[in-house]
Amino acid sequence: MEPHENDEATPSTMLGELMRYAREESGLSLRTLGEEIHFPYGFLDRVERGEQEATENLVKQLDSHFRTGGLFTGLFNMAQDALIGDADIEAWAAARIKRQRIFEREEPPLYEAALKRPPLSKQVMSGQLAHLTQMTHKAHIAIQVLPFSEGLHPMPAAA
Repeated sequence: MEPHENDEATPSTMLGELMRYAREESGLSLRTLGEEIHFPYGFLDRVERGEQEATENLVKQLDSHFRTGGLFTGLFNMAQDALIGDADIEAWAAARIKRQRIFEREEPPLYEAALKRPPLSKQVMSGQLAHLTQMTHKAHIAIQVLPFSEGLHPMPAAA
């Protein structure tokens, strides 16, 4: 289980390496592991290679599947703590500002899933709904929800 050459050992990359090690020691392919823990194998591959961060749900499934006693969860928590830095906060803020530009479109999209998806917290969802309400005070914005029953937006690339 050697780290990739020139890769910095971080809790996140260590989690990916541990995941690969546990999977290979169990004789599982990415596809089989994905089927057994109900995650797309492409996502698992990106986590193993350190190209994508694991999720809390994934590490819980890995701990349960490989019976690691919380090892994956511990590394995940360390990785989350290590992720927060000034550059990360600036990048996160810039991404949020860019997403806000969606509301400047003539017909910004809002999908029913955005309203029904469980929020990180009630406080977060309350803040998001308050922001949407404030946005309706702008002359060029009207909140419209595309229901699931309507299928995909006719111009999904525009959404």
